[in-house]
Amino acid sequence: MPNAAELTREQVLLAAAGAGFPITGDQLARWHRAGLLPRPRQRSLGRGLGTVTIYPAGTVEQLVALCRVRQQHRSLTRAAFQLWWDGFPVDPEQVWGPLGEVATKFDSDLAGAATLQVGPAKGLTAVVNRRLGPQRREALETAIRAASQHPSGALTPFPDLDLPSMPPSIDELVALLLPIMIGALSGLSAVDLVKNSSIDDLCATRDEAKLVFDSIGRWAEPMAWLWGQKGTVFQLLAEIPKAIGPADLPDVLFAFLLFRRVVPPEIPALVLTPPPPLLREIAALKTIRDRVPGADSVITPMAIRALLRGNEAAKRHGPKITSFMQEHEPEVRSVIEPDLLSTQDTQGET
Repeated sequence: MPNAAELTREQVLLAAAGAGFPITGDQLARWHRAGLLPRPRQRSLGRGLGTVTIYPAGTVEQLVALCRVRQQHRSLTRAAFQLWWDGFPVDPEQVWGPLGEVATKFDSDLAGAATLQVGPAKGLTAVVNRRLGPQRREALETAIRAASQHPSGALTPFPDLDLPSMPPSIDELVALLLPIMIGALSGLSAVDLVKNSSIDDLCATRDEAKLVFDSIGRWAEPMAWLWGQKGTVFQLLAEIPKAIGPADLPDVLFAFLLFRRVVPPEIPALVLTPPPPLLREIAALKTIRDRVPGADSVITPMAIRALLRGNEAAKRHGPKITSFMQEHEPEVRSVIEPDLLSTQDTQGET
């Protein structure tokens, strides 16, 4: 019999069916041959008794994840990449293949952008437009315009920068950034960059990308909640991780691989640095507001802004929040980290 951590093919199929995904033995074999699942081994049952197929530990979890992915899209290539992105082991070729296609397209686009007769800026703009699509481009420019304005409606001043109209359009941003991009990417072959990256390099890049997106979503969302319409830039940041779909993952990985190649390590380190205590406390308050019943009527953006400013309204909101925290202490402690709670206890006493 297999070890406790291993399962026979029949046990794997039974477990998948129990999770709501009845599949056949042929499907299971096809997927492990394609590198989407761990490969099994054959174990002899004894002389004249034949063999049994044994799958390694973790196969059921990966199989169920694969079935869920295939509910979203039917492409095995895309499913394999998403499985790997989620931390499951797949055949490395299932990672290098899509990544190599992205790199080849990037080299072609960059070369075309620099040699088109209409000029490199317009050429690269055409590439950007193709990648974004008209709807994404319009949404992005709308968000940039909104984020660049004060609540009064006046444009944010940038007196030290020689920029075109504020906010700049996508075309103008490309024109500004193109010389920097060309200089940074000079002599770089994206295809070679991918080929020279080991699977360990790609795993490290993937994990860094996931950390960055987690950090953006975790801290931008509370700030977007806190500032409402005035926090458009935070809303834009908070939407970035949500907007990434399975088809975008090879592009995302390549972008981070390129980013690590041309950007000093101090820059991504800034994003991954733990946020200041105040930002963590705002995030904790939003968590309490979202998860503790009744908190949404007490812990409001208006109340938190008043506390931050220390104005007259803070004298009205502060006692209500303190009282709510005390009355719902068990629920509060169950949803936020202990160190944040102790910080808030100290603030309540002061």
